[in-house]
Amino acid sequence: MHLSRYIADLETLLAEHKASQRFWAEDVESLLETLVKLPTRKDFCIPLDLKNGRSDEEVLTLARQLTDRFGGLLSFWPEMLETAAHMP
Repeated sequence: MHLSRYIADLETLLAEHKASQRFWAEDVESLLETLVKLPTRKDFCIPLDLKNGRSDEEVLTLARQLTDRFGGLLSFWPEMLETAAHMP
C-alpha cells in the first residue's frame, strides 16, 4: 500500500513540475520505472535486515516465524494491559 501511494505521489509531482525541472523529472521517471517493477521481483518480499548471510528461503522462513511469534504476543496484549492497569 505504501509503495502504490508513493508512486502516485511521485506521478502527481511529476505532472505538476515536469516542464520546469527537466533534470529532476528524468530522475523521477527513472525511479518510477524501478518502483513499478519492484513488486514483480522474486525477492521483493524478502526483508533485507534479516539477510545477514542467510539464503532467501531461510530469510522467508525466519520472517514467517517472527511474524507468528509477534502474533502470539498480540494475542496476550489485552490481558497484559488489564494486568498492568491493576499494578501499583
